[in-house]
Amino acid sequence: MKILVVHQYFLMPGRPGGSRFNELGRLWREAGHEVEVITGNLDCASGKVPEAYRRFWARRCQENG
Repeated sequence: MKILVVHQYFLMPGRPGGSRFNELGRLWREAGHEVEVITGNLDCASGKVPEAYRRFWARRCQENG
């Protein structure tokens, strides 16, 4: 199954906070599903855009497979 998650504040790797959607994505991948996430680039904890995501309108990243 293909799953699309649209979430304004999906956590970036290593950031503190509630990770419910990160964990769901991991569990879905382990169950054999294809998971795509569309999210904003603002770090909700600091209110800033991390350097790696500046200067990009859109960027594709792969996290944990």
